[in-house]
Amino acid sequence: FVSDDPLFARQTLFILVEYLVENYNVVNESESDLTFKYYKKQAERAKNRLLAAEDSLMFFKQKNRIINYYEQSRHLSIERERIANDLSDELSNIRGEKSALKDIDVKMTEKERIILSMNSIDALRTNIIGVSAKLTAMEVVGIDSTDSGNYKRYKELKAEKHALEKELNNSVSKLSAGKTSLEGARVDIVIKEWLKHKIAYDIARAKYWGLKRRLNEYENKIFEYSSIGANI
Repeated sequence: FVSDDPLFARQTLFILVEYLVENYNVVNESESDLTFKYYKKQAERAKNRLLAAEDSLMFFKQKNRIINYYEQSRHLSIERERIANDLSDELSNIRGEKSALKDIDVKMTEKERIILSMNSIDALRTNIIGVSAKLTAMEVVGIDSTDSGNYKRYKELKAEKHALEKELNNSVSKLSAGKTSLEGARVDIVIKEWLKHKIAYDIARAKYWGLKRRLNEYENKIFEYSSIGANI
């Protein structure tokens, strides 16, 4: 008996061995000693082949770090789908923030542009984006609250981002105090609105590319598993 399906082969061989064992006495009494020895030998050979196949399968699984092929494949597919959905959401966020920035740019005067180009404002914005990129990288992989060190670092970065945003908000308020745009709007409001969308845009882009890399990793893993599945 030969089969490419290991589970089917295993079940079939077990049934065959059990059948031969159950019929041991009947065969021994009704058939010649030669016939009985033949069946006994065949049963032993089948048992040895089964054990060898199981050992080979176990080695293969250990080599490829497989605990439960079907469950792990299912998990990979679910995660891939989730990441693909998150990727689509981030692409929508990028488009939305980009559109909002264009609307504000049209209304922005030289006063707002001068303040935005100041080194102090630009440095704070850059720092916020840098911290946000680190947070995004952790969020894409997943935050494990049971990992005290990792979770502590995540909370520290969140606090740092909040402090930088507060500092940026205060700096804009001081630099634009009492100033108004040509349309009569407060300069600080226009600048803060632009910065809010600009930072959100940059964060969405960082998250998008982080998810893109993560999706590629899962697709490569799924491809590896499909190759492995052909050998199980």
